Amino acid sequence: MMQYFSKHFFAPIIITGDRTNHGLNIYVVSDLMQTVSDVNIEVVVYKWNSFHPVHTFRLQQNVEAGSSRLVLNLDIKNVLEGISGCGDNVLENCFLYLQEDGDLAPDNFVFPVPLKEAAIMKANARIRSIEEIRDPNIYFTVEIEVHNIALFVWLETGNITGRFSDNGFLQVTKTKTVNFTPKELISLSELRRSLTITDLSAFDRI
Repeated sequence: MMQYFSKHFFAPIIITGDRTNHGLNIYVVSDLMQTVSDVNIEVVVYKWNSFHPVHTFRLQQNVEAGSSRLVLNLDIKNVLEGISGCGDNVLENCFLYLQEDGDLAPDNFVFPVPLKEAAIMKANARIRSIEEIRDPNIYFTVEIEVHNIALFVWLETGNITGRFSDNGFLQVTKTKTVNFTPKELISLSELRRSLTITDLSAFDRI
């Protein structure tokens, strides 16, 4: 799983949250050699039992070259208590999803409490469809469906070697499509037989 996480860690721009005793600092970190203007950042509050955001904070920033900049400071508990939709146990029921509305930075997330205390629901992740694409090289699209927000969705291909476009991810939408590029030529039926899926909620925990 770490090889997929490291791809995000070493992206040229990242949005990251730093927990403090009194709240959360959100930074934008850039390794680029040039400034990027008008970057739209969203801090989305989700409740574990819904794909629909409870609240979204939006801000626009100029991301300077080679910089690490504090863009938002939040007292998480006070903020979540002030939002309708997180219920009584706000820190257990909700979490923050950090995203940029383009392709500059990978999505990130912040959990207010340890995962063993969070109100994570059974996701029942499953593979909805697999399709073979020739463009011109062969790869496969894999559509994933979950019943609730799913943490650390993990795909495995048994003895088939290759790489996914993403893996070990947090899925906040009912369906998500990733690509699989095999190292050697395989058939669609071979991949269907070998591909398996799981997520954190499938384990007794949590």
